[in-house]
Amino acid sequence: MVNAQSVGDYTFTITSVAITPATAGNMLAQVNVEGTATGFGSIVGTVTATPAGHASGTWQSHAVFFLDSGEPLSGTAQGTFTSVGPKRWRLRGLFRDSLGRALMTDGEMDLATRTWQGKLFSTS
Repeated sequence: MVNAQSVGDYTFTITSVAITPATAGNMLAQVNVEGTATGFGSIVGTVTATPAGHASGTWQSHAVFFLDSGEPLSGTAQGTFTSVGPKRWRLRGLFRDSLGRALMTDGEMDLATRTWQGKLFSTS
């Protein structure tokens, strides 16, 4: 993503976290967020990370966006997470909205401050 062009940023507040059983004795974390992103307006969504409680793993998200016009849009993302410090993880991945647009995402989730902030990058 170093050579990709930044097209905006996002800021989310973590509103709740649920830990549930997963396969092979692991757990998964479901993190509910709400916030805004450049060009997408207000957003609510859920990030699911597995295995929960580990330094690295995979994540996916599902979200609904309410554009400034009021029109709803949905999207999904998936990628990897890596611990970058106490209660902090870097999440990188690919985002696709319901119109077929794709963007790369690179951000940091901080459990202590209950935030997820990052940047969006062009995939072309």
